[in-house]
Amino acid sequence: MKEAAKKNSNRERFLDILAKMPAKPQNDSDSADCKDYNWLEPHCFSSTQIEETNLFAGKLAEQIKTQLKKYYGPDFEIKFDSISLLYPEQLNSENQSGNYCLSFTDEPASIFGLLDIPQATAAAWTGQLLGDGHSKQENSQISSLERSLLHDIAAEVINAISLSIPQGKIKPQGCITENLVAMKFSPGQEICRLTFNFILKDSEKQFTFSYLVLCDHITNRALADAGTKPQTTPAKIKEAIIKSIKNIKVPLDSMFCKQLFTLDEILSLEVDDVLIFNKKINDPVDILANQKPIFSGTLAKNNGHYAVLINKIKK
Repeated sequence: MKEAAKKNSNRERFLDILAKMPAKPQNDSDSADCKDYNWLEPHCFSSTQIEETNLFAGKLAEQIKTQLKKYYGPDFEIKFDSISLLYPEQLNSENQSGNYCLSFTDEPASIFGLLDIPQATAAAWTGQLLGDGHSKQENSQISSLERSLLHDIAAEVINAISLSIPQGKIKPQGCITENLVAMKFSPGQEICRLTFNFILKDSEKQFTFSYLVLCDHITNRALADAGTKPQTTPAKIKEAIIKSIKNIKVPLDSMFCKQLFTLDEILSLEVDDVLIFNKKINDPVDILANQKPIFSGTLAKNNGHYAVLINKIKK
């Protein structure tokens, strides 16, 4: 009876030890929440700058509407649609056949940006003034009169951009041209495209047009007065990251000794038994962070608490 009871007791203790052992670790990839990152697109704006650009674009839409009222009265709306970042190579790969463009500049020898007007939008803008409505065929070329009107309308949009930018003195450069080749961006430059919708109140149709500009011009000019916030520099970002990291709490473990025992030896242990380790009293104790030893020292006590006097920093 005693032998059977002892076996049952050992079995229960064995099952209890197994229950306390850690379960198989989960695969981090199963629960990882990852965002897709497109390395082929520019990522020059921070989340704050994206928000500020959206606010700037919303105000710009109102300014464009104000400038175009002299042509269309109150029977239309201008709505900001989207922001996108891209490289010149992506512009070349897009199908821009039939689009009309007008460059604008803040200096005689440089191009500040580009107004991109799809053919359908150009037809709607000029047709409303000439009374043609939407009868013009989609792929037909505009006349010289329509081209002149389109230039005047586009110039008003550019004037709205100039009025929306602090100390803006932007003006059209040259004439209306076709396709995006009019804008001579250099390879690798980061471009911001703000897309707007021109909406006639008596029609469900929306006609898009875009304002393309170098990302540097957006951050240095368009957002120059965004709340008079201090400029965020890489050094300040690094300092903020280091400060945040320093506040992270890291658990430290004191490793007195580590020794292997057989399962039979563990099951045979009773209360008041003494475990004898192969480590001497004066041997150094390891301090671990993330299961890696970073310090070693000697055991001590302080005000009734265990303590370790650090003698060595491990590399």
